Amino acid sequence: MPPTPFTLLTLALLLSTGVACRGGAPAEAPGDEAPTSAAAAGQSTYTMACVRCHGRDGKGDGELGAKLAVPSLRTARVAELATAELEALIRDGRGAMPPHGNRLPPAQITAVSAYVQQLAREAQ
Repeated sequence: MPPTPFTLLTLALLLSTGVACRGGAPAEAPGDEAPTSAAAAGQSTYTMACVRCHGRDGKGDGELGAKLAVPSLRTARVAELATAELEALIRDGRGAMPPHGNRLPPAQITAVSAYVQQLAREAQ
């Protein structure tokens, strides 16, 4: 199946920031509040794939979040997760969270991971 324009755009953003080569989000200086390119790309995928449960701001208050007791992503625990751990959670799922590895290409999972890490850091 040929890549979609969105997938190509995401890949281009990741390559331009070096994320795809390093396998994680670009490093940010402490207190840096500007979103990274990967996080910006991840926000649109998050909106498409995650908001229904995790809510717009990652507080677990999405349409299905309350029914499923979805935890907030805006916690120190999430902020401390290694990028690879968070990507594995998104890819493979856990508990009531379904796996997204069959729906999202690795570049989008990396981008969503960067966005979730940004949400968690903003809440600290």
